Amino acid sequence: MTKHSYVFDPGDRSILAEIFLPKRISLQGTLYQTLEDGLNYSEVKKYLVTQAASLKQDYLKAYAEWFEPTRYGYKNKRGVKSSGNPARDRVRRCKRVFFGWSTYEVNGVFLKKNMRDIDEEQTQVIRIIFKYEVPKELKGRIHPEVSRAILYWVVSTYGLTDGKAWGEDKFPQFIERFPHWSEKQKAYAKKKFVALANDINIWIDDCGIFIFGFVLHRLWNKIVEMNKRGEKIRRNDARKLNKNKKYKPAPRKRTHLEDEIWVTSIFRYDVNVSKSK
Repeated sequence: MTKHSYVFDPGDRSILAEIFLPKRISLQGTLYQTLEDGLNYSEVKKYLVTQAASLKQDYLKAYAEWFEPTRYGYKNKRGVKSSGNPARDRVRRCKRVFFGWSTYEVNGVFLKKNMRDIDEEQTQVIRIIFKYEVPKELKGRIHPEVSRAILYWVVSTYGLTDGKAWGEDKFPQFIERFPHWSEKQKAYAKKKFVALANDINIWIDDCGIFIFGFVLHRLWNKIVEMNKRGEKIRRNDARKLNKNKKYKPAPRKRTHLEDEIWVTSIFRYDVNVSKSK
């Protein structure tokens, strides 16, 4: 029998997210700095804690529930003091969910909001895959297929539930999908279901907070700053040209506010990993 240096793991339900941006030189430094900083867990936490209240009340008010510290039944451990701001308390518990990204480019044609102008431009896509890792305290050595089934079920039903803590009352609906399981498998599933299901849902919220609350929020603010600087430079050049028709303005990067930035996500996305022994 041939021995292999790599081991194949069964697929895990993951989340694929993609950010669509115009391919412009003015955005590249800001984009890559934001993504690189995203790999720095302490930098992400610091930014989120600083912006938490504002994010909940303004930019991410459509998902204000992400910033509720008691969502999914979470309770502070003994000795953990509250900051007095629920949103900050919540983001302090955000897990590290970002470990890298990929990019590719596509050609795009887009009708602008005025319904007259058409943008024909190259679009860069930033692809991020969020892969859930079962915490050590919930990771059992037996029946890994049970943990994987819970992961598939919870990720697939996210957004269709009431956002409240998963309790034992939701277990029957889950287990009826697996009549072929043995009694040992069913007992193991019942033991792990509530804690694992709630942890998975919190992880999904963490992914949303990271991609919108950190990457998009920081990137959008930088675009606004670049646009303001660009307008100031253009006004100064215009004044100088009025005074001196021979004035030669320096080349400048194209900067303006984007009409929209798109983020797409696929929750029914499986990742199979082959890893070295």
